[in-house]
Amino acid sequence: MNRVLLSFALALAGVLPALGQKSSTTARKPAARSAATQKAKPKAALLAAQSTAATVTITGRILHPKNRTVSIQATPADWLGRPDETTVGTAKLDANGRFSLTFSWKTERAAQFSTSDEVTSMWLRPGDRLTVTLDADQFDETVKYAGTGAAVNNYLAAKSLREETYYEKQAFAEAELPFARFVAFVDSTRTDRLAFLTQRFLQPPTAADARFRQQERTAIEAEWGTERLNYPGMRLFYKLDSVMLPDTDQYFAFLDDPALRFTDSAAAGVNDFLYFLDSYVYHRASLAAGVSNSPVTRQQVTVDQYYKAASALPGAHPHIRTVARARLVKSLLDNREPGADKLHARLLADEPRLPAAARKTLAAALATYERLSPGRPAPDFTATTLDGKPVKLSDFRGKVVYLDFWASWCGPCLMEIKPARQLHDALHTRADEVVFLNVSLDADEAAWRRCIEKRQVDGLNARAATDFKSEAATRYAVNGIPQYVLIGADGTIINANAPRPSGGAQAAIEAALGVKK
Repeated sequence: MNRVLLSFALALAGVLPALGQKSSTTARKPAARSAATQKAKPKAALLAAQSTAATVTITGRILHPKNRTVSIQATPADWLGRPDETTVGTAKLDANGRFSLTFSWKTERAAQFSTSDEVTSMWLRPGDRLTVTLDADQFDETVKYAGTGAAVNNYLAAKSLREETYYEKQAFAEAELPFARFVAFVDSTRTDRLAFLTQRFLQPPTAADARFRQQERTAIEAEWGTERLNYPGMRLFYKLDSVMLPDTDQYFAFLDDPALRFTDSAAAGVNDFLYFLDSYVYHRASLAAGVSNSPVTRQQVTVDQYYKAASALPGAHPHIRTVARARLVKSLLDNREPGADKLHARLLADEPRLPAAARKTLAAALATYERLSPGRPAPDFTATTLDGKPVKLSDFRGKVVYLDFWASWCGPCLMEIKPARQLHDALHTRADEVVFLNVSLDADEAAWRRCIEKRQVDGLNARAATDFKSEAATRYAVNGIPQYVLIGADGTIINANAPRPSGGAQAAIEAALGVKK
């Protein structure tokens, strides 16, 4: 399977030194020990026990391995960003496919077990001693655990198989199902997920499983809330229709469900809750602006309306309100929304106790925002064209450049191909003055070429081979696609979050060309 992430944030423990040491002295009779020796032994035993309790050991066997290495990854807890995963343990398979690894692990949290390009989610506690077996030819279907911590991890393995089928149906549901059938689908899925969680832990709750089960329940409820909340806007975004809800107030009454309250500060450690929190803020701000909550209409909402919505969460725990505000400001900075810098200053004034780590993350986002602000030099980069030749952004100095970051696997990107063709046609008389530069972040060159040929992608096509880590993507802080950048003939940025072809790009380009209406 592809990467299957748990729906809650992960936290990475620091590395502890080995505390237990073997004695080099021979055993003595109790009567011969000094008082100091008698006191030291219990302390040494305690330190050794603490060392063992602060580690996790995983042993196992892999049949038909695709490579000879296994590893464990974890991710630092961060409700404001998406920190990179960190490898905390690695082991080599022997000739029989067996392995063993022990690593430091201070608190219970999620992790990932990986070998080759296969990954499965885990939940580990200090002191866990697990045995895992699997057949790499049928990775998901054969993952099994035994030992301390096996119950939770066998639940996750079984869940991953169920979720693959669910997400296939979900994509269809969001894009195709009419209102009544969509609601029935997501409501039944919620019930089914909760029942599966309960059935896997039929015995009376144990303290060891309590945190995991609470976070899993929070994730299930939050994902249900997000799906219900975003449905009308997604239908509008995919241009299937403008959803006619039987009664708007009645439809959004689900937001009063006790499972979707903002009172639990621990929910900030659950990714799916954070996504729901973001969607709720967008929803309330869109209502205040009189538009639907959709990627198409969010540019019509002011940053002040967003901030007010984040500050007025009903019954919110103070920490949840802080998280909502900080995530909003980070998102607005990342999207280069006008006025986001002023909102950043307002946040710091309103949240004097904002954690230092959050302040640092926001400061980095602000620096990128300012670096890509209108009037700043457009960062240069090199990509590779269809005929294998390098092309630089600076090659087009003297012309307006409409830069499109996209990929063949990106659904919203593909939806813009037809509007982009219409945009090119509308500006064909100015073809000598404007360049439509499409920079693909496809890692798969063949897929990129097939897509261009099949869909007849107009413009100058080039590829940044290392996807989001490429020079082009990093210099323009691309963290989601499609992303459009409008660059003036003088080589300076006009808008690093330019309108899409389907959403006002023609007027923006004509303004850059000096076209008067």
